[in-house]
Amino acid sequence: MANSLVKLNFNPRWRFQPPPDGIYRNSEIPEEAIWEFDSFIGKIATQGNRWNILEDFKEAFSQAIGQTHYCSSSESWAESDLSSVMNEAAKNAPLFLEAFYKACENLRTQGMFPPDVPMMSRPG
Repeated sequence: MANSLVKLNFNPRWRFQPPPDGIYRNSEIPEEAIWEFDSFIGKIATQGNRWNILEDFKEAFSQAIGQTHYCSSSESWAESDLSSVMNEAAKNAPLFLEAFYKACENLRTQGMFPPDVPMMSRPG
């Protein structure tokens, strides 16, 4: 990824143990929210080579869970593999959000229009 130093500002301890559930916080990303992020990725992927964009997101989520990223053998496998790595990353909400943000910022440097922070942060 071109911009591998992008990080969100959160407690560094959360890299190893997500925050406890509480007001405006979740230790994990709820399944319904994962679907919403997947929908965002699908819309972002209409702006270029879909397979490459899926791989960009897959790489970011793989890094979030400390897993080596391998390119999938086809676009449909990239989609399936991305879903798997997103579900694993969702076990730590801050790292999941950081991965999504990193992938979006990387795609922004390539001239695409992914969601920006205000769009990602808006409620409902």
